Amino acid sequence: MRHKTPLIWIGSAARAGVALSVAVLTLVVGASDAARGQAIPKSGLETHWEQITSPVILGALKSPQALWAFLTDPQTHYSERMAAAAQGKGVFRLTGLVRLVTTLDALRAEQSLHRWGLKISPAVSGAFAPLKPLAPRERRRQILGHLWVVPETPTGIEPEENNVGGMEAAPWPLQVETVLHRLFEEIAPQMHVNNPPADVAYAEQWYTEAYKLPCNTDRQALLFVDVTVRPLHYKSLRVLARWRKIALNPRFPLAAASVAAHCGEAMCLWGDERAQDIGQAMLCDILRGNADPTVRLQAAWTTVHLLTRFTPKGELKLDPPMQVVVALGDLAIDPTAGSEGERLYRFVNPLLRLMPNAPMRESPDRLDPQSAQVHVLMEAFALWFHANRARFAQEGDEQIRATKAVAAIRDPTS
Repeated sequence: MRHKTPLIWIGSAARAGVALSVAVLTLVVGASDAARGQAIPKSGLETHWEQITSPVILGALKSPQALWAFLTDPQTHYSERMAAAAQGKGVFRLTGLVRLVTTLDALRAEQSLHRWGLKISPAVSGAFAPLKPLAPRERRRQILGHLWVVPETPTGIEPEENNVGGMEAAPWPLQVETVLHRLFEEIAPQMHVNNPPADVAYAEQWYTEAYKLPCNTDRQALLFVDVTVRPLHYKSLRVLARWRKIALNPRFPLAAASVAAHCGEAMCLWGDERAQDIGQAMLCDILRGNADPTVRLQAAWTTVHLLTRFTPKGELKLDPPMQVVVALGDLAIDPTAGSEGERLYRFVNPLLRLMPNAPMRESPDRLDPQSAQVHVLMEAFALWFHANRARFAQEGDEQIRATKAVAAIRDPTS
């Protein structure tokens, strides 16, 4: 049996903004859940994991190998796992990014089969389909090289991350999944506009490691997109080029939808002067080059983000992205792109949000797709768009300044 391990909150006025007393929380490692639950931080309160230390946590923070072993050990207690993960950025090396995110992805795939033997909270259970029961031999799972058996019946309700007592009692694979996600959040580049060279270099190293992820299946491509969404306020042309390739690949429907959904906001948050031009090129290519209705829907509705760009002085309003307007209009009047009701919602409404001076208003969301009013609205839109398309196309061509960047993301060899 292991001995009592003191967990010490460490803080200072400089770090926390207020004078903090040093308190000692005693955690009896190996004791009953009830006894441990009285010593750990109370559920529902904000826990400053970066201010907790102990001999075993300090040992875990000595090297990347020690940290990984500690976080993934079935015997490690949740409070110690989370504290080590929260303090792991200075220890973890980006060369381990592929291992981290693929392990997380594998744990999430495993969790989708049995939810670690727990029920979903009643507050959100309606959003999840019931799971199929596993055969007895299927309940014996290999998790990170360790045997874990799915219980025949749920053993409780899945706790929230800040429910420390509940997480301490949760199955260890769920604890590992939770703390590895926290480690991912800690090491992900945190950037804003006008970043110093060191932050840009860290982001580029992040992308270099992300490029080592395989990208041969839809799930693999989706993982690449999920990882390279970070940092929010910076993007690399090589990453955007791969995003575009993914979005145009018919074998990657989920990953393509993710690119389409993220593209507009990513360009807005980036803050680069080329962002709107690049966003127009990517979204036009997706709208025209991927006929999947879900992908087109995501791409169409993210175009509104191209109306603004983050700057050091705040949000800058931009002119309507006219190449996108033309692409949306073309699809809106194309009968092969869906029924009139579908095209009204998917393409006309997003276009009208881009064009505040259009001589018509966005249609009501609850309009019956089969109503005669839909046909009237679509006829009026078609007349207006046909009368203005040539002018819109010319304005769109004149808008594009970042021709080299646009060519770079479209380069098939990138």
